[in-house]
Amino acid sequence: MLKIPSHLIVAGSSWLSKIIIAGVQLASISYLISILGEEKYAIFSLLTGLLVWCSAVDFGIGTGLQNYISECRAKNKSYDAYIKSALHLSFIAIIFFIALFYIFSGVISAKYLSSFHEVLQDKTRMLFFTSCLVFSSIGIGAIAYKILFAELVGWKANLLNALSY
Repeated sequence: MLKIPSHLIVAGSSWLSKIIIAGVQLASISYLISILGEEKYAIFSLLTGLLVWCSAVDFGIGTGLQNYISECRAKNKSYDAYIKSALHLSFIAIIFFIALFYIFSGVISAKYLSSFHEVLQDKTRMLFFTSCLVFSSIGIGAIAYKILFAELVGWKANLLNALSY
């Protein structure tokens, strides 16, 4: 029986995941515009654009953890302590960013969503803050993906990513 190398499975699952995600996003545009209307869809687009900024919440913990796990696996050592440390650091990071978002969301949202003040009717701060919270949790959750890749089961991370859409 033909055995497919694991790196090809991970690469293939990554491409398939990206194709599924792109397809869902393309299909959802016209659907969301028909439900929300153009102005609210524009607000939705601006808020989802925060995902990239909020993914910085992990401070690179996921990438560093992935490297340490790979190193420990190569040396046949336990990496549980690194995972525990990453969990603690992530908790501190999310608390820090929640406070930061809470303090500055009024000022930033007033500028970021200024074109939609009439549509949002003084809900800009709440929407901005809530979006940042959700997207920050996604950034912290990405650490789990890095662990899966380091444990050489990246196809599971790609599957979870595709299913999340």
